[in-house]
Amino acid sequence: MRRVESLIQQEIAQIIEFEFKGSPYGLITVTYAKVSPDLSLAKIYIITHEAEKAREAVEFLNQEANSLRYLLGNKIKLRRTPKLHFYYDEEFERANRISELLES
Repeated sequence: MRRVESLIQQEIAQIIEFEFKGSPYGLITVTYAKVSPDLSLAKIYIITHEAEKAREAVEFLNQEANSLRYLLGNKIKLRRTPKLHFYYDEEFERANRISELLES
């Protein structure tokens, strides 16, 4: 399952990079993907270079989820292409805050 999650993470990152190049949300990074055991759902966690636009980027990606799913299905061959749901990865933000606190 971990290999499938890694593959989905890599492919979604490439699709986002090429399909939404020059988007108003800045650089979007896929931090990880979590796939349900039956491959029906994939939770994709992202961060953005511009933190204030992160919520808007997540909303935009969720609106484009069906087209992203179609492109993903063309790139990887699984018995089922999972539905995609995008989330902001708050763990990254928490880690940065902890790091800043430790430095001060």
